[in-house]
Amino acid sequence: GRKLYLIENCIYGVDIQPIAVQIAKMRFFISLIVDQKIDDSQPNRGVRPLPNLETKFVAANTLIGVERKERQGDLLTEDTTAHRKLKDLRQQLAAVRHRHFLARTPASKAKCRDQDRSLRENMSGLLESAGLSAAQSRQLAGWNPYDQNASAGFFDPDWMFGVSIGFDIGIGNPPYISHDKLEEKASLKSRFITYEPFADIYCYFIEKTLWLLKKCGTLSFITSNSYIKADYGTPLRRFLGNQHQILQLLNIEDSQIFESAVVNVAILLVRKEMPGKDHPALVTNRSCETRIFSDYIEQNAFQMKPLAFQDSFWTLVLPQILDLKRKISGKGRTLEQVGAKIRLGIATGANEAFIIDGEKREKLIALNKRNGELIKPILRGRDIERYHYVVPDCYLLLTKNGINVKQNYPDIFDHLSSFGPAFRQRGAQGQNWWNLRACAFFDDFKKEKIVWIELADKGRFSLCCDEIYLVNSAYFLLPPTGIDSKYLLSVLNSRLIEFYLGLIAETSGMGTTRWINNYVKEFPIATSTMAQQKELVKAVDRILTAKKNDPKADTSSLETEIDQQIYTLYGLTAEEIKIVEEATK
Repeated sequence: GRKLYLIENCIYGVDIQPIAVQIAKMRFFISLIVDQKIDDSQPNRGVRPLPNLETKFVAANTLIGVERKERQGDLLTEDTTAHRKLKDLRQQLAAVRHRHFLARTPASKAKCRDQDRSLRENMSGLLESAGLSAAQSRQLAGWNPYDQNASAGFFDPDWMFGVSIGFDIGIGNPPYISHDKLEEKASLKSRFITYEPFADIYCYFIEKTLWLLKKCGTLSFITSNSYIKADYGTPLRRFLGNQHQILQLLNIEDSQIFESAVVNVAILLVRKEMPGKDHPALVTNRSCETRIFSDYIEQNAFQMKPLAFQDSFWTLVLPQILDLKRKISGKGRTLEQVGAKIRLGIATGANEAFIIDGEKREKLIALNKRNGELIKPILRGRDIERYHYVVPDCYLLLTKNGINVKQNYPDIFDHLSSFGPAFRQRGAQGQNWWNLRACAFFDDFKKEKIVWIELADKGRFSLCCDEIYLVNSAYFLLPPTGIDSKYLLSVLNSRLIEFYLGLIAETSGMGTTRWINNYVKEFPIATSTMAQQKELVKAVDRILTAKKNDPKADTSSLETEIDQQIYTLYGLTAEEIKIVEEATK
């Protein structure tokens, strides 16, 4: 009896997929069945019939609401003839759905559904008189909760559940759909203040649920954790940190919670109210290495003040680590501020066509030496290591805009033509289908540069002084005027910078960190004397010489020496050094 009361009066569910609704109903049926007491002497063995849950769990698009004069309750609050009649019919409808919830026979269920349909039809005109448009009136009145194969294109808790004052609790695991797969972005932009062109759809579910809660209501969601640090999460972080009270944030790094979802997840618990200064949040920010989740929380949880959620991205760490991050940040200007130009490698749109091996290169040059003008050495991310790189037997066909490949390089034209109509119609192309898409910095590949791989467990920066091109699994930067490239290389490859990146960057979900422009540009480059730079450059020169003679040479002692000099440069204490080395071991 207690469960029946809670199910009818306290619990509601919505999902866009009808099958998900059916699974939810089955779960509630199981919850009720396990409490039944079997009595073979009674009809139906003493098992009470299960309730009808069609009006408790509905298939609908949660993100799309029905626009009204007010966000909630206006269909009942105004005192006009239409509103009074509508209110009376709504009360009759609620009574019908209560009887349907407990109906036991097919005949009684059918009768309730017929009454439900008749009441909705009678309300259609009244809805329009009460202030809704004709389309909205038809939309609401036409919604049939008993059609188990249909999904409504809108969600309205007042109309569907009779909840007009907001929910107390919102629980969910919203879908993860990347921005590039979302349709009708213009609609999302107009509906959500957390909109960002590159955001995942779960961000909007968080905002929508908070709107649906009553004051001091609580949201509990498990989602991808990318919004904590990703650029696209900035509007959502601002919305949560400035307008609501974060109670708990469990950030589970590098542990696959769902077998079918290769993402890091976070469990967010938020109260719908303005954040208070004296209400710290409970936070965890570790990989989950135990099957007992309560143990994981107990072992890793700590408290953070609301101010921690005001940053451009959230750094979920112990206060002493946050203090160390601020100390490192204060030792110099960022790479972006000192003028370093950071570039992503070339996105060809068709590597199989534009990247050739050495054998193909030789054939093309044998046909015409002039073909060599367009054939350039290239590095992929996998070819770049710490302080050195290995040029692979791969080459880029540098068919930039302005080059008439068909007329001046017919052999290369024939090679590209062999990839067929799909290649010629690809989206990523330049002036002609044989051209690489436009790029403003082709000439930068000819300059001295620092190159690195995007996905890596540790910094893998190397100095490149030759004309070598990169594909878009790697980045490069042009050192700013006045800063020695080798000095900069020592800082970028240091354990201190690896530690700093771990505080500001999102991971790939597979145990590696993303060394992308958005984070690398934030690296603070310490203000240093010429003497300090010269000592670091000497150590780098020794590493570069060793790696040139033998790419597998062990330079760990020299790298440790550099790390110690970097610690001194940034003014770290022995205790702070211990924190860095523990985090990067």
